[in-house]
Amino acid sequence: MFPHRGLPATSILCVLPLFCLTEVPAQKYVPVLPVVETGSDGRPPADALVLFDGSGNLRFTQPDGSPADWKVEDGVLIAGDHDIISKDWFRDAQVHVEFNLPGNDPSQGNSGLYFHDLYEVQILDSHGPNRFTAKQQCASLFNLYAPMVNVTRAPGEWQSYDILFRAARLDRRSGMVVKPARFTILHNGVLVQYERALREGTGAGRRNPMVSEGPLKLQAHGSPVRFRNIWIRRLPYQP
Repeated sequence: MFPHRGLPATSILCVLPLFCLTEVPAQKYVPVLPVVETGSDGRPPADALVLFDGSGNLRFTQPDGSPADWKVEDGVLIAGDHDIISKDWFRDAQVHVEFNLPGNDPSQGNSGLYFHDLYEVQILDSHGPNRFTAKQQCASLFNLYAPMVNVTRAPGEWQSYDILFRAARLDRRSGMVVKPARFTILHNGVLVQYERALREGTGAGRRNPMVSEGPLKLQAHGSPVRFRNIWIRRLPYQP
């Protein structure tokens, strides 16, 4: 026996003995994303691995494991006589480095960032004319890719690199490169390298075996280049 006609339609449908025909909204899956507090006043994001923040906590050594011989003065790391490598290794990563080039330097502020001891992102005083080729200027992937534009600041001014790095994928048995390493680089906030692919090392890194995990190396090249605010964020690995 049906209820009175004056009842709402939903009520009429729901009082039937075995069925409720009221439409139920589909449940949507809402992914739970990790929350990362972003830094302010130049501080790194909360999930960053800080390699140098101006304090005595320097997460670098010389390649042979001995203590780094670079000086820390007034919260700034000054290049010494030997290369230094990070104690922490990574695969894919977001890397942030700030640097300051010396003026009146015979070596023209020459240094570099090496990823996995293979690929060099050049550091150089490219603000004015110099003797180096386009593929050796600041923000070049040394001797392979020139930067799209030159945004190098004058010596004495702080500069920044923000680098998205995807490590090479290697065949487990042969060690051959299956997918090349890739770099996207912002120099002083300007895109200068986009999705650059590398199947081998650059410069001195060409003689090293290909790997898919390794440290960040700061190059000593005879110039007292200064560094600060160095951090990395390890990114989720995707084959």
